Amino acid sequence: CIEIEGEGKNTLNLIEETIKIRERKEKGSNHRKFDQTWAVFDRDSFPPDNFNNAINKGEKLKNKIHCAWSNEAFELWYLLHLEFVSAPMSREDFKPRIEAWLSQRMGRPFQYLKNRADMYEVLQKFGDENQAIKWAEKLDASYGDFEFAYHNPCTKVYKLVLELNKLKL
Repeated sequence: CIEIEGEGKNTLNLIEETIKIRERKEKGSNHRKFDQTWAVFDRDSFPPDNFNNAINKGEKLKNKIHCAWSNEAFELWYLLHLEFVSAPMSREDFKPRIEAWLSQRMGRPFQYLKNRADMYEVLQKFGDENQAIKWAEKLDASYGDFEFAYHNPCTKVYKLVLELNKLKL
């Protein structure tokens, strides 16, 4: 069973809230224990220490919170379905590149909107998830395991996707 809850919080507060949500659900009526807990967040414009501390806190807990973070924006994961990027990007750079690639592949104008409900289906049809995973792994391997705020571009969303794909088997 997969449960999803959305929270609009800064990075460190998101980890704190994730801990509370997990504890509340585990102490609930069915005393259910979770196999894995994930927090998904962007670097955005949060201070580097907040971003780094959030990741370190989640990953170092006894009952780990896996962090599927992106620097600088989640849209990097989408773009990796379409092209490899290794130069630092700002969040404003993603929308026009995603729109240009998908417009070309679809043969008609494509408008990217944040939280677009059909984005998964669009990427499944016109992108390449397996390639996105390989490119995300390549980016990830090019950085060390510290100072995550300076890993730009980088995304760990592929790790969550790999775990979700195991459930399809």
